[in-house]
Amino acid sequence: MWPGKWRNVSFAMGIVLIFLGVIWLEKLYTGVTFVSLGILLVLLRQASWMKRFILSYLVLLVPFFVVNGILTGTGIQEEVVFYNDHENLGLRLFTIPVEDIFYGMLLILLNVAGFEWLRSKSLDGAGESIGK
Repeated sequence: MWPGKWRNVSFAMGIVLIFLGVIWLEKLYTGVTFVSLGILLVLLRQASWMKRFILSYLVLLVPFFVVNGILTGTGIQEEVVFYNDHENLGLRLFTIPVEDIFYGMLLILLNVAGFEWLRSKSLDGAGESIGK
């Protein structure tokens, strides 16, 4: 199922995010987050692990909403983290800026991609040393 459908999902999501990021580039947090994640999704669309990443990220959204919700003011008197709505869209899910969902995905995807790249280099090197 991944080679066609999930690759297309990643590519389409990346293109939409790049487009939206360019439209909202004056909102720095929104623009940079959307364009960066969009480019990364387009570049990594062929990765064999992308389906697992997207499905895992959907699961990670549960603790994300709990922790980020508390940090941005859900259930407490004052928020710990304050967002300047002049730099984002001002759209919130509960108290969480919508952009945070994509920013979190960007940060985790960068780490997973880096790990997978290093792992592939390590496996390449291991195969070479075994053969020598």
